[in-house]
Amino acid sequence: MKSFLLPVLFFFLTWSNLSFSQVKNSSEFLEKETGFITKDGYKVLPKRYYGWSENRYYFAMETGKNYFYLDTSEVASYQNIKIGNDKELATKKHPAFLPNLWVVTVASGGPFVVVLGAGFSMYYIYEWVNFELPFDGVGYFISALTGGTLIYFKVLQKAIFKVRLVKAFKTAQHFVKP
Repeated sequence: MKSFLLPVLFFFLTWSNLSFSQVKNSSEFLEKETGFITKDGYKVLPKRYYGWSENRYYFAMETGKNYFYLDTSEVASYQNIKIGNDKELATKKHPAFLPNLWVVTVASGGPFVVVLGAGFSMYYIYEWVNFELPFDGVGYFISALTGGTLIYFKVLQKAIFKVRLVKAFKTAQHFVKP
């Protein structure tokens, strides 16, 4: 069975790459990408956009480790980017303190809150609502735990994103076209 699935998988991967690379009009494909267009006509395609602070757009390129910025005066337009509000990081005394504290709080206390919330919700339905469960409640506990875990990871992801924005603000280099 393994010897059959490997060629089939290889065929589908090769076919999908060939069909993707046969895009007829490359200008239409580029219009769907995320990026900035400078006043010089150069298109910057960031891997990740982090935010806007003090007249600068912060982003990461291919590797995601190097942070860059573009001044708002250099950008003619942008495509498929939600610019958001000005974060005003330069006016804050310690811009990294609150985002780092929030990440530590969420990462350390989040799992405890998720388990406690799932247990309390199961107890609440069983005892206070007088809703007789046809089972011992383990399924409800697992579903509440799953929902709480999803919320936990979304909150943690946003907290880490804010920390990366502050890191980009502190370490970003001015983007110069190659």
